[in-house]
Amino acid sequence: DEWMSATEIALKTITDIENRMQGKMKPVQSGLSDLDYLTGGFFPGELTIVGAKPGVGKSVFGMMVALNAAQAGANSAVCSLEMMDTQYGQRMLSNMSGVNGMKLRKAAGLNEDDWKLLIGAVTRLSKIPSAFTFATRYVEDLALAVRRRVDAGELSILVVDYLQLMRTRQKTENERLSIAAISWALKTLATECRIPVIALAQLRRPGQGEANKMPTMRDLRESGNLEADADNIILLHEPEIKDDPYVHRDDKQGFDDMRKRGDRYIALKVEKQRQGSTGALSVIFKPQEMRYVQIKR
Repeated sequence: DEWMSATEIALKTITDIENRMQGKMKPVQSGLSDLDYLTGGFFPGELTIVGAKPGVGKSVFGMMVALNAAQAGANSAVCSLEMMDTQYGQRMLSNMSGVNGMKLRKAAGLNEDDWKLLIGAVTRLSKIPSAFTFATRYVEDLALAVRRRVDAGELSILVVDYLQLMRTRQKTENERLSIAAISWALKTLATECRIPVIALAQLRRPGQGEANKMPTMRDLRESGNLEADADNIILLHEPEIKDDPYVHRDDKQGFDDMRKRGDRYIALKVEKQRQGSTGALSVIFKPQEMRYVQIKR
């Protein structure tokens, strides 16, 4: 019977709250404490859209969430449509080892210490429950594969990198309707499988006069139904000047020195959270090590 009484729902909800209070069921944490404080983490049944303009670092954000979840014991899965397995592997090894990513890309300049760090990273990766697919283009195929892993108890969070590269077998009149079908399929997958689904979305390239501004929901609105289907929306923005409104007042003094070092200042805006509050925060993106780090203030 698919129908439930109000009493059944209430009792099931009480059990759910008790399980979370006792730590039996934990939301997946991003690894960035300020973001986790604002969102509470990524919850089962919710579709989170992470939107950014090209080149801001959304792929690394998705990878970081998946690795952090797996290191905490959650079965994480990543569907990457943008990279080959070895390209993704370079990013993971750089993230886990701290070895400069350009050394791995060029396969040059690696010393004995670097190799020790890389071997240590491989060992750590071998111990965490994670799975990756680089060839699943159709959302229907992904849904089948995910359901199989969920049924086998081998999947508890899914990251899709990135949504507009996904395809659907449904016949649609245009790209907008195609993306709408894909985002709804991912939302359905999150709900039915009771897992958090994080879908990275590439936002349109900005027009003149808006090149270095925080994206808005309008930028998502032009990509199918993403805004409506998402439970949560996180937008990424890279300020280029210290007077950008998203640069924290305590960070303005060291902003230019940080950029000269090659670090990148990234503002994250929780634009929508169906069950919680919204707000903005800032982190440092270290492209040499493919990782985000918390700003100590």
